[in-house]
Amino acid sequence: MQYTSELENLIIQAMFDEHTAVMLLIEPLTGQIIDANHAASAFYGYSREKLKSMCIDEISPSFHEEIKRRYLAKLDQENQYFVYPHRLSNGELRMVDVYSSQIHDVDNTYYYLIIFDVTAREKYKQELYNEKELLRLTLESIGDGVVTTDTGGWITFMNRAAQKITGWEEWKSQNIHFNDIFHLLNEETGKPIESPFAKALKSGSVTVMSNTVLLNKQGMTVSLASSAAPIKDERGNIFGTVMVFQDVTHAREQQKQIHYMSYHDELTGLYNRRFAIKEIKRLNRTRQIPLAVIVGDVNGLKITNDALGHAVGDKLLKKVATALKASCREEDIIARWGGDEFIILLPNTSEQTVRTVVKRMKKTFLEVVGD
Repeated sequence: MQYTSELENLIIQAMFDEHTAVMLLIEPLTGQIIDANHAASAFYGYSREKLKSMCIDEISPSFHEEIKRRYLAKLDQENQYFVYPHRLSNGELRMVDVYSSQIHDVDNTYYYLIIFDVTAREKYKQELYNEKELLRLTLESIGDGVVTTDTGGWITFMNRAAQKITGWEEWKSQNIHFNDIFHLLNEETGKPIESPFAKALKSGSVTVMSNTVLLNKQGMTVSLASSAAPIKDERGNIFGTVMVFQDVTHAREQQKQIHYMSYHDELTGLYNRRFAIKEIKRLNRTRQIPLAVIVGDVNGLKITNDALGHAVGDKLLKKVATALKASCREEDIIARWGGDEFIILLPNTSEQTVRTVVKRMKKTFLEVVGD
């Protein structure tokens, strides 16, 4: 269908005037608004005549500078979409998407602008960014290690605590898989354990890891308390995993030390009375019978303490402990019962064997304690 030039102009003018999108025609160097449609008048809060008497920098000074820069740099064919703040007649600031193109007549070049109010979108983007940044700063500042992966196990985030514990400070410069960093072993057996990343994906729920040690980048073992969980979207689809862990090496060592001290005599290193009583109850079963018990004390300990001092007495007790350990079998339980008294429990031991142990014990005492 062919139109006359006059009809084409009428159609274009009608499209400009009646379109619901905000449209402006401006002179790029001066910023003078040449024309504005009804939607522009409604959006900015100025009459069409008022808008045509204004410059665009009265609405957005920085926006005018951008238009001028684009015109002088001949950028009309690229980067035509950009976001800028525009101020309305009531002083309210709105964020707008601007699509621009140049229009040429015989003597002049104008910029034709189509403008959309995207304030809500930009506000949401800013809020989303703020939440993400707050989460990032929180994760970076906490003492627990935090690592996230995609569903393939490739690491997408690792906070400073995680980097320190694993020894992988330069992880960002590499494409690293979870299994490349987390060499996890069972603390008791030393055998590799299933990746918590894989367990979280498989179960679809939180997985707690216990008795776990990490072999870090420096080849040192680090005791971990950790948990892993899948990361899900609003529809429940898993798109990654997160693992949170602590270096509990010091705590585990303290726990072992406390456990050791609760069942051992501090001076001799032998088991203490508390442990001996517990073992007597445990061994008092048919499969441990016959159960032999040897009880003895150190002659002259009080005289030694009084005459030579407790340091010498303590040395004597240590020698007795050494002699007892050298005389007994590995499965025998030797304990300091209290003061100068010692007790030895010998499970599954005949009377003849006990006599042999006692004989060996007397000989060892002469060698170790007699000097």
